[in-house]
Amino acid sequence: KALNLGWSRETLITSVLLCLSSYPVLEAMYALQPAVLVGAVLAALALALVRNRLLLAGSLLAIATIKPQMILLLALWLLLWSISEWRARKSLLIGFVLTLALLLMVCEWMLPGWWREWWHVVAAYRQYTLPPLAGLLLGQPLGFLAEAALLGLAAIVGWRMRHEQAGTKGFWLTISLILTVTVMVLPTGDAVYDQLALLLPVLLLCSRGVEVLNGSRPLRVVTSLAVGIFLWQFIAASVISVVSLVAREWSPSHAVLLLPIRTAASFPAAIFAIVLVLVFFQLFGRRESNGLAATFRSAQDTGEGFPIRRG
Repeated sequence: KALNLGWSRETLITSVLLCLSSYPVLEAMYALQPAVLVGAVLAALALALVRNRLLLAGSLLAIATIKPQMILLLALWLLLWSISEWRARKSLLIGFVLTLALLLMVCEWMLPGWWREWWHVVAAYRQYTLPPLAGLLLGQPLGFLAEAALLGLAAIVGWRMRHEQAGTKGFWLTISLILTVTVMVLPTGDAVYDQLALLLPVLLLCSRGVEVLNGSRPLRVVTSLAVGIFLWQFIAASVISVVSLVAREWSPSHAVLLLPIRTAASFPAAIFAIVLVLVFFQLFGRRESNGLAATFRSAQDTGEGFPIRRG
């Protein structure tokens, strides 16, 4: 509803099934990770922003801080977004501060001094966990430089887009970029369940799939790569399952069993590349022939979000 997708019932059911059966969701459910709850809160937050329920949006943003590595960058930008148009958007900041203060007071009442223990755990966290995804893929020091570059890029885009109205093209692209950067630089590299933060960027791109594929060649190539990476988990898992049923004497090795999730680390990078291209054209005013720009122009003029193409 927040993105105004306008999908048919069949498309919606298929999308929900793909989402629920994807590796990040399955791992989050198996590990009882709060990432599932935060993903639901993010969806409600997006809807509240579009409907201009800013006080509620601020409260939801505060609740989402139960998983800070998923929400930190988005929270910082939304607070900047609120301050940039203070008279119209101050309710978001007020709702965030009041709800966060209430949560902290309740936690202190239930477990006095909890914050000191929490801080010690956070300080030691990086000592016994894998580095973030960028560092895991590139190693050091390239990983550190990549993380700094990604954070700098998010800061620049966030600053330039701080006056965008909720529901417009620039607004959703900024949130999508921030969430993809978050997945690559904040959670540990093996925290695949935190990729639930990519749900909104993925839905945004899926809703305009035809227009993206009709864009420039680099955009089509990266999009096709992202689709292939996403579908690989289902294809590989299905093949292994069928072979195991047909050839019961076959005992797959550990490496074979891991094949469906081999592309999990590269999926956020592919989504980031697509979103970055769209942000580039948004910032510098260029237009993709037969692509997203024509579709988005109506939304930019009216401020009503994404137009729906039916038929």
